[in-house]
Amino acid sequence: MIKTKETTLKVLLLSASLLLAPNLTADTIQVTANLTGTTTWYNTNEYVLNGFIYVLAGGVLNIQPGTVVRGRSGVGLNSAALFITQGAKIFANGTRAKPIIFTSESDDLTDPTDISLYTRNLWGGIVIYGRSVLNTSSDATGNTVSPKYDVFEGLPDSQVGGQFINRYGGTDDDDNSGVMRYCSIRYSSTVILPNKEINALSLCAVGRGTTIENIECFAAGDDSVEFFDGTVNTKYMASIFSDDDNFDIDQGYRGKNQFWFALQAPDRKDNGGEWNGEPNGIAVSNAPIGNFEIYNATYIGAGTNTTGARAFISREYAAPRVFNTIFTEFNIGGNIDARSGVHFTNGLATFQNNIFWNFASNGGRVEYGNEFDIMGSGPGHLNANFKLIAGWLSEANVLTISNNGTYRVHAMDTGAELEPAYFYALRIPAGPPLHGLASDYWLDFRQQFTNNPLAMNGVLVHWATNTAGPDHNQLLDMNPGGVFDFRDAPLAVGRTFGDTARAIFITPTTRGTNTSPPGSAAPSTCRTPPR
Repeated sequence: MIKTKETTLKVLLLSASLLLAPNLTADTIQVTANLTGTTTWYNTNEYVLNGFIYVLAGGVLNIQPGTVVRGRSGVGLNSAALFITQGAKIFANGTRAKPIIFTSESDDLTDPTDISLYTRNLWGGIVIYGRSVLNTSSDATGNTVSPKYDVFEGLPDSQVGGQFINRYGGTDDDDNSGVMRYCSIRYSSTVILPNKEINALSLCAVGRGTTIENIECFAAGDDSVEFFDGTVNTKYMASIFSDDDNFDIDQGYRGKNQFWFALQAPDRKDNGGEWNGEPNGIAVSNAPIGNFEIYNATYIGAGTNTTGARAFISREYAAPRVFNTIFTEFNIGGNIDARSGVHFTNGLATFQNNIFWNFASNGGRVEYGNEFDIMGSGPGHLNANFKLIAGWLSEANVLTISNNGTYRVHAMDTGAELEPAYFYALRIPAGPPLHGLASDYWLDFRQQFTNNPLAMNGVLVHWATNTAGPDHNQLLDMNPGGVFDFRDAPLAVGRTFGDTARAIFITPTTRGTNTSPPGSAAPSTCRTPPR
């Protein structure tokens, strides 16, 4: 039989966890009640979650390597899901040879073709509640008390034996909820209320004492992984074909993460990364700031012949720090709102050694000038192209030049009030007479510190075609009228020209023909975050 491309892809994606065939003689254990004390699930059995199953405070759930846990189908609050409450622990410590599989009751693990490739929403998922510090709660009452707490979205603030089983948040950033390692979570995320689904893995105020590594989320009906606050560090997580975002972050999450892999599906998708510093719509810049870190990640969109896929969105005072990461095959680059932009300009948010590659909208090439990229020799410099797309910069404040000459450019910080008569960027069109390359050049400048009195009247920039040779197509001169000196230099994309005496910097960027945005070089080393 000739396999379809979809079937072949699915077999490859799930092959690692199918190497170990399930125990064909396993007993099926129906799990119908909440768990207390110490419970062990053995790999000689299969366990079926009937509805919401909570491991209550003080409880410990041990799951042996190679165990299969299934969720019974259901809708709304009758969905099947596993909750690890505050003060409880899970030890789902699988191995590479014997991963722990969380999947639907209908999934035949001996046949990788029994469920179609993009099937989702067959059961709930896994939710872990911890006690780390929240910055802002969506729950009105939880936002006014100390310490703050929140209630998981879409669920009631229920009690069992005096314990509020759907709350998270507290005072312990080192909280320990156990270990999840080598786990595969499949076909998850039933809808519990309109626009409220359980993610494949929800980490709610989970502390850095918890271990989350080697996690695969396949075909989630919402986000694959969502961090609601927390300080937990993660490594080796894969998000494949989720309906919404691959990795979603909210409420002041500030953990360290390395070796993420995200792959979007062409049918349903949203953002590779949704990064919210606080709940959308009620953010007030509370501490702790969502200053999370991502290293060595790969985000692959749904392909450039589709629509609606964005690499990332950063908003509501999020302050991401992203290093050595690849974004490719998306239709839209990045979106940063003015609140998150504050941290891109003050240096708390950082992008370094990242690659943006092959972006297009419905098959049409997208110039990098219309995408996101960070330039400059210091933190927080957003190029003029992105400022224009984000709405921070008006087209009326961009000067397109047609001749060599001297032009005055002013600095623009995120959210600054624009002066109608000022130009905050130069656009140098592609081709002769200004230069012979196939890309436009943009020039803007930033201040090393805001309200710099030496830059308050702008900077004079001289653009002149240079005939010195093919390697020196033009000159950028920050001190026009003087002799050729250290302030005059051949234009080099991604190279920052600095006037240290005035504490200002200009960085040229290009658009259109680059294989990756300037300044986003491939990582030369594998940078490891501190743990």
